[in-house]
Amino acid sequence: MTYDLIKRICEAEVQKGKSFPLFGKNSDGCNVVIDKCEDYYAIETFQKNGWIRVEIYHKDGTVEEEYTK
Repeated sequence: MTYDLIKRICEAEVQKGKSFPLFGKNSDGCNVVIDKCEDYYAIETFQKNGWIRVEIYHKDGTVEEEYTK
C-alpha cells in the first residue's frame, strides 16, 4: 500500500457520498477503519487475534506501524 493508492481509494469512496472515517473489511475479513489527517492516512485493522494494527501512511512515503490490544 502507498499513500497515493490509499488516497485514490478514499477519494472514490467520498465521491460515492461516504465521509471519514471510512469503514470496511480487508481481504482477510477483518474490520478496517481509514481516517484522513492533514498529512497522512491512518488505517486501523482489527485483527482476529484481538490485536489492532495501526498503519500510518505519510505523503512523503514514510510508513509507520504499531500494534495495540
